[in-house]
Amino acid sequence: MKTLLAAILGGAIVFAWGAVSWMVLGWHAPTINAFADEDQVAQVLVDNAPMTGIYVLPRPQPSQGAVPPTGAAPAPAGPFAFVAYTREGVDPHMTMAMAYAVVSSIIAALLIAWLVRAAEGLGYFQRVLFIATVGIVIAIAGRAPNWIWWHFGTEFMVIDLADVVIGWTLAALVMAALTGEERHRLGPHYRRLRV
Repeated sequence: MKTLLAAILGGAIVFAWGAVSWMVLGWHAPTINAFADEDQVAQVLVDNAPMTGIYVLPRPQPSQGAVPPTGAAPAPAGPFAFVAYTREGVDPHMTMAMAYAVVSSIIAALLIAWLVRAAEGLGYFQRVLFIATVGIVIAIAGRAPNWIWWHFGTEFMVIDLADVVIGWTLAALVMAALTGEERHRLGPHYRRLRV
C-alpha cells in the first residue's frame, strides 16, 4: 500500500513541478521562438502536411544510407526542421494532456518505487539519491537524444533536463520515506521497522 501511495504522491509532485516550471517560473519562455507570420506558416502547413504526424525538413532519404560515400558532395545547406504536427489543432485548456501527464508520471513513479523496494537495506538518504539518480537517467536517456538527433535548442534542452532532474529529486524526498525499511536500535537488539 505504501508503494502505491509513494507512486501517487511522487507522480503528483513531478506533475506539480512541471506546472510550476512552465506556468509560474516562466524560464522556458525565452527558449521558444515565434514565427514572424504565424498565419502564413499555419497555411503552409495545412497546404503541405496532409495528415497529423512527425515531419522533418529536409525529408530523410533512407535509400541513400546514413553515411554518404567518401568523396560525395555534402547535402545542400538549408533550414532543418523537426515538426510535431497536429492538423486539427489541440485543446487550448490541455485537459486530456494534463490527465495523460499525471497518469504517466504516476506509472513512472510506481516503477521507480518498485525498484527502490527491490534494493533492500537502503537508508532514507540513500533512497533519495537512488530515485534522484533515476531522474538523471530519465533526463539523459529520454530527453538528450532530442538535442543530439533533432537539434532541439541547447538552452531549451538545458532547462528541459533540469526540469526532469528537479522534479524527480523533489519526488524522491517523499517517495524515499514510503519505500524502504530502516534499522532502529531498540536497547541491545536491532529490529527492522517499516518506515
